[in-house]
Amino acid sequence: MRENLLYTRFLALLNSTQQNCNYVAQDWLKRMKTIAIEDKKIIENIKDEYRRRGWIRDLILFVLSINTGAKLIYLLNLKVGDVKGKNFLKIKDSVKVARIYTLNNEIKSLLEEYCKNLSKTEFLFLSMRNSAKPIDRIEVFRKFKTICEDLGLSDRYSVASWRKTFGYHYYKKFKDLALLQWIYGQNTPEETLNFIGMKVNFNDKLNKEFCL
Repeated sequence: MRENLLYTRFLALLNSTQQNCNYVAQDWLKRMKTIAIEDKKIIENIKDEYRRRGWIRDLILFVLSINTGAKLIYLLNLKVGDVKGKNFLKIKDSVKVARIYTLNNEIKSLLEEYCKNLSKTEFLFLSMRNSAKPIDRIEVFRKFKTICEDLGLSDRYSVASWRKTFGYHYYKKFKDLALLQWIYGQNTPEETLNFIGMKVNFNDKLNKEFCL
């Protein structure tokens, strides 16, 4: 009888410990989750730091990403001919669905100067170590982290923040959740809102008077 009681208490303690561990792990993951760059001043500071260091190639990659929401892997595989002298950027995803993005004046200005002496067949973001390949993602991550650290920014910013930054600011301006969901290839509005770090109570929207 005593052994059964001790065993029951042991299981209860084990379960409690496991729940605490799960809570700690979930709390840590929540705090460490990559977030969008919400402050536009920080975005401009990051751009300035790329310029100050002479990392123009990386600056263009950053600006393209935060203005299109395109996946990094697709941007890294762009050729000069995909953007040189163009007003639009066309990207096909892994299932050959084409997305066409308008290039704003800042991007076009950067690209015009950067692509001036480049062949249309070259990778836009060419690796300095291997002229037959684009820059690799590890170097992109490393340089961005260096900039964030030097500017004293949140350690929750990473290259994964770039796509989220586009979505966050696009949603704030246009409230077009359906388009963002399509761009990100996500299944539900809730998934998209969670991805970009926005909270919307859909029940509040149902309170508005509606009459046919």
